[in-house]
Amino acid sequence: MALTKGTFVRHPSDEVHKEKLGFGIVVEDEKNASAAIFFEKRGSASNVKTDVINYLVVDAPKEARLFLENALCQSNGDRQPFPQVVERFLTRFKGGLVGAVYLSGERHYKIEAHELASHLLSKESFSTRVAKEEWQELSADIKKVFTINLLSKFELIKLSDALKDEFGQKEVCHCFYELLYAEKSISSRIQKAEKILANYELNTWPVISYLLFIVFPEQYMFVKPTMTKEAAKNRGFDIQYDSQVNGVTYQKVLDFSQDIFNRLIDDPRDELRPRDMIDIQGFMWCTFANGWTDEAIQQFESELAVVT
Repeated sequence: MALTKGTFVRHPSDEVHKEKLGFGIVVEDEKNASAAIFFEKRGSASNVKTDVINYLVVDAPKEARLFLENALCQSNGDRQPFPQVVERFLTRFKGGLVGAVYLSGERHYKIEAHELASHLLSKESFSTRVAKEEWQELSADIKKVFTINLLSKFELIKLSDALKDEFGQKEVCHCFYELLYAEKSISSRIQKAEKILANYELNTWPVISYLLFIVFPEQYMFVKPTMTKEAAKNRGFDIQYDSQVNGVTYQKVLDFSQDIFNRLIDDPRDELRPRDMIDIQGFMWCTFANGWTDEAIQQFESELAVVT
């Protein structure tokens, strides 16, 4: 039976399949005993002779489906093979996701922000203070949770300005409560928040995604536009990016982030095992966005050695 476009395949040798190629997807129908296949670990499409190797048709692979389906839509572009991305990360950041540089430079301060947000803005506490109309106190706590370096100074100034008077405090606090806890789809919550926060020039991706990420790091992703676009482009994911915050793009970002999570969690090495989306965001920043120079890593290592 000829291979058809969109069919998932693997090499008949398990060793080759796992170590060199991974799963593949047929990007052009087989003709004259030749088919174009995009293999996940090769990162590009190539023509293979099907009369030489009998590629096995498989069900959609859970860990590679999204990546391969995106490759099907954009098969003419090469991507850096994911194993190369991982190896470069481990080479530059000793110990990977449990190494000293990563933990101290990327994870610890976000966990501290999460713990603070979980205490100050839990559903029970938040809803109680909304009911009591404690807008000034809530506003002060919201500003405390926002004060880490994931947002720009401009965004923090705009947030502070929005929370100066009672009307702004009430509207913004209500908005953030519904964004976090309303029993509606994440897409509708994102889009409603965008409309309300536009009144205060706070309808940006970092502001709207930040609280979701910090309060629920096991589920939601922080969106820094440049970094997120670069990471998605490298992996061949169409996140349907729009500078205006919208639910469709955010869901695509969540799908993309979950794909990275699945790939890392399936790796047998403990130093690559992500705990939550904080690790995925950190991994993206350390790899696709080149968030750290080699010099910065070396300096950070030296500083840590002095402290310890």
